[in-house]
Amino acid sequence: MPDTAPVPGKHGFAASAVAQVTGGLLVSTMRTDPHQAARTPDLVRRAAGEDFFLTLLTEGSARLRQDDRAAEMGPGDFAIVDSAHPYVFRFDRPFRSVVLQIPRAMLTSRCAVAEHVTAVPFRTTGGTGAFVSPVLRALAEQGHGLGQATTASCVGGAGLCYCRPTPRR
Repeated sequence: MPDTAPVPGKHGFAASAVAQVTGGLLVSTMRTDPHQAARTPDLVRRAAGEDFFLTLLTEGSARLRQDDRAAEMGPGDFAIVDSAHPYVFRFDRPFRSVVLQIPRAMLTSRCAVAEHVTAVPFRTTGGTGAFVSPVLRALAEQGHGLGQATTASCVGGAGLCYCRPTPRR
């Protein structure tokens, strides 16, 4: 059964998250007000895990920076973030997303270039994005009944980050 964690707004900021383990992977759906989430070098050093996070925007827009890459994302787009490196995610408007936490070994065994495609936007208009976006949405909605082998074949603890609201304009 998914856990819901609403965060009441201080100064008008509100967020909610629903997380569930699906086939051994953590799938979260999030809805928040504008904010910036940053994983600093200090947080990377203190963290125990080195997972990847595939983040699919279902509403709103975002800017992501990691290493020397940057991505502008809109509804239906997704990007991969490597928790072993600092990153900044900025959301200037309210948004919704689906986040799939993938253990490093699981992704790198299937995608040798995973560490080199972080902060690269995948679009739903074709190719990988056209396939992965609806699969990830379905996984978030219906995945609670899937086993680990099924989930792993579809994929080809949340990391520490510092979040702060984005100032309203």
